[in-house]
Order: sequence, then structure tokens, then C-alpha cells
Amino acid sequence: MDAIPNEVYKALPSNWRSSLVGTFNLIFSRGSVPEEWSKVKLHLLYKKGDKNDPANYRGLALINSSVKIFTSVLCERLACWADDNNILPEEQAGFRRERSCTDQIFTLHAVASLVRMRKNQDLIALMVDFTRAFDSISHPLLWTKLFNLGVGSKFISILRSLYSK
Repeated sequence: MDAIPNEVYKALPSNWRSSLVGTFNLIFSRGSVPEEWSKVKLHLLYKKGDKNDPANYRGLALINSSVKIFTSVLCERLACWADDNNILPEEQAGFRRERSCTDQIFTLHAVASLVRMRKNQDLIALMVDFTRAFDSISHPLLWTKLFNLGVGSKFISILRSLYSK
């Protein structure tokens, strides 16, 4: 852990920011993140219930700010790519720019209002909350899916590198 706070990165002069961008581009071109980026400090936060039950704790991983910045850049690139290539259906609002839960509530309310105006028509809404969905995804399947969607192999290599360490 380098213990460099986020505020230091926010206050970097432009020539240092350029150096950071150059470093990130070098990492991206190599297709692998530095080994020290795999070092994580884990804090367990108690939620509720029996303190002797490990399931009642949530792990909080503390990582270097540089890793957070790099992964934010990757996330933004992937989001832009997905929008530009119409990868996600229009109805998908979660984890998308300029979309929110409020949009989904409005849509559900509008559909329910339309159905109510029609006689003899039922509306069934199914709400699903997948517990630990991100924890249980198959990474090899994810890499294959991203490749099949057209995500570049370098981008996938970087993701693999981040998740394999």
C-alpha cells in the first residue's frame, strides 16, 4: 500500500498528470497491471446479528488510489464503448450515465397506469435481487462474453490481470 491519499492525485500539477496518463497507457499497452497493485488491505466491517458468524461481516478492501483511478478510467472507457455500440438495451438503467432508479420508477408507474386504463388486463411485475451476483460470476465466461461482444483483447487482458492477482 502506498498510502497516497486521493487528494494528492487531485492536486497534481498538469505535467505530473501527463506522467500518470503515460504510466497508465504503458500499463494498458503491456496488458498487465503491476504486481504491487494486487496488494490489498482488508478490513472486516460488522453488519448485524451474531458477531461470531462470519456472514455478518462485510469485507472492505483498501487499495492504492492509483489503482482506483486506473480502474475508473477503464470503467469509463467500457461504458462509452458500450453506449457507442448499443450493447445495452435502452431499458437498462443500472450502472449507466444519466440514468437512475428514478427513471425506472417513472417507467414502471407509467406502464402500470396504462394497464389500469385497460379493462381485463393484468400487470405482473417481477423484482429480483440477485444476492452476491458479482461474487458468483464466472470470470472465464465473462472474458468470453466481452470478447464476443467486441471488446478488444488488450482491454480484456487488463481486466484478467486485475482479477487474477
